[in-house]
Amino acid sequence: MALQVVISDRAEKNLDKIVSYLEHKFSKRVKQNFLTKLSKTIKLLTNNPQMYPASKEKKNIRKCVVTKYTTLFYKVNETAIEIITIQDSRQNPVLLNL
Repeated sequence: MALQVVISDRAEKNLDKIVSYLEHKFSKRVKQNFLTKLSKTIKLLTNNPQMYPASKEKKNIRKCVVTKYTTLFYKVNETAIEIITIQDSRQNPVLLNL
């Protein structure tokens, strides 16, 4: 059975920034391609939440590379997958210490 996905406020804000950035710097097509890839990645997570590696610093947080510029950090509990944040290295090359 697939787990429910919960998106934190932080992740939503970062996703909005990424989408806006892609549309302004590239095109609506690039934005849509990113959103499609993100959606497919989240669907994979719901069916197999342990498929991406755990963080070396915090074992309960997992790191999923969505694109070569975008990384999603999440944690899994019994009932849900919580997307903690989505990081885009094009906008801020300093990655989170997770």
